[in-house]
Order: sequence, then C-alpha cells, then structure tokens
Amino acid sequence: MISSPVQALVVFDAHTDVDFVRAALPANTASQAIPLSHGVERVLAAFDEIAADLLIIGTADATHGALDLIAEARRRHEDTVIVALHHASPNGFLQRAFAVGADDLVALPQPREALTFAFEKALARRRRAHAAGVTAPLICIVGPKGGTGKTLTSCNFGVA
Repeated sequence: MISSPVQALVVFDAHTDVDFVRAALPANTASQAIPLSHGVERVLAAFDEIAADLLIIGTADATHGALDLIAEARRRHEDTVIVALHHASPNGFLQRAFAVGADDLVALPQPREALTFAFEKALARRRRAHAAGVTAPLICIVGPKGGTGKTLTSCNFGVA
C-alpha cells in the first residue's frame, strides 16, 4: 500500500468509467479527470498544472491519441508512472503502449481490487527504481489465452 500522497490524472474516452477508475485509486490519492478528446497538449497542460505522479489513460481502441499521449508524457516526465487501461483485446496495443513508455497495461474489465493493486504495483516499481537510481530490465511473458506456456517460460527464466 502506498503511504505518501499521490496526484493522479485520469484521461478517458467515452468507453471508460471514470468513477470506477477513481474509486480504484490507492488511498491518499487526489485525482482529476480530462477527456482524451481534448488533445495531447491540453491534457499535458492539465498534467503539469496538478504535478501528477500517476497518469492513467483509459481507451477502448488503440488510438494514436492515446499512444501519442503516452509517448509525449514519457518524454517530458520520465519519473511519472503511466498506466494504460484498455477495453478491447490488447493484441497490437500492448507492444506499442510499452514501446512508447507505458509502465503497465491493464485489460478491462477488472475487479476494483485488481485495478487498485495494478496502480499500487506500478507506483511502487517506479519509486523503487527511482530511489535506486538504476533502471532494471523488465521481461514480460504475455500470451493471449491460457495454456500457451507462460508459467513454464516464466519459471525457466527465473531459474536461469
């Protein structure tokens, strides 16, 4: 659980339930919300105004606006935690979101507790890396369905 206060900016499209996302934020989190349709520059101005620690981008499709926002936010604020919420199949979007700088991608719908855990995990991982001054590589084992060997591959990586 995150104990220090966190400022969050929730950027959303028409498919994102903003109230649900805000309810899932960790305790001690103040948040503001702005539509993705306002454009990258306007969203980033709001982001700078509140000095956000956490940027949450909720989108239903792999829009260039969402990816452009992730890339520009990462370029301007490398210490900010960026979590993308995606309502459709993450195929294609997953790799592009991580490539432009997202810290985590959460496929929706999820229970509120799972979403809270994802936010806390992303914040803790970024703060730990920032405190250490070194960024460690992250290896993700991802598969679109069960039974593809993700667990076996992860275990073998851990042993190696």
